[in-house]
Amino acid sequence: GSSVQEALHATTEVDHGPRVSADDPLYRALIDSPGPRGAAWEDRHLFACLLAVASQESCSVADALGLGAEDVAAILATWFPAFDPGRLKSSGEMAPTVNPEVLGILLSHVPDDGHGESVVAFWLARCLAARAAHPGHLWVAMGLFERPQLTAAIRRHLPSLAAANNKGMRWKRYLFKEACTLGGGVLCKSPNCGICSDYALCFAPEEE
Repeated sequence: GSSVQEALHATTEVDHGPRVSADDPLYRALIDSPGPRGAAWEDRHLFACLLAVASQESCSVADALGLGAEDVAAILATWFPAFDPGRLKSSGEMAPTVNPEVLGILLSHVPDDGHGESVVAFWLARCLAARAAHPGHLWVAMGLFERPQLTAAIRRHLPSLAAANNKGMRWKRYLFKEACTLGGGVLCKSPNCGICSDYALCFAPEEE
């Protein structure tokens, strides 16, 4: 539908580098706080980035990530138990509207394993849908330092989604393309990606 096409058009906007860096005060406070034994650095980094970028916005951190306050509390307890939750903003303006089709696609890839891994996958799916509502590249909206970190997080926690995007399409474009297809729309008229003049909009090298 047109709303999907409008949202996808926003992915062509230029991002001026990552929104969170290793020097970000909130990121540093999170990542430097003592973590539980066995906690994966990659996941601490992922959620420290998400919490840091969400804290930059006018809505609450929970709303900015598409989560409930109880989810944010559980994320802190899981990876940052020594961090003071009072440092996170808990109120503010309304967050951007999440595309329900994109959210549905992401949630359909949450593994039903009955273990803690599925909870992390659920949090990531909700965050991806919320951050995809923002203009520009999804990895930037996620607060990540570089594009490959987004693919790595999806491979870790939403492996069936990673497998489905087997051509390496940019994640935001892939999600909105799938949402458009579900809605019966046609997002792209090109019969072949390789001959399309917009190829660079859909695909990007992971090191970019």
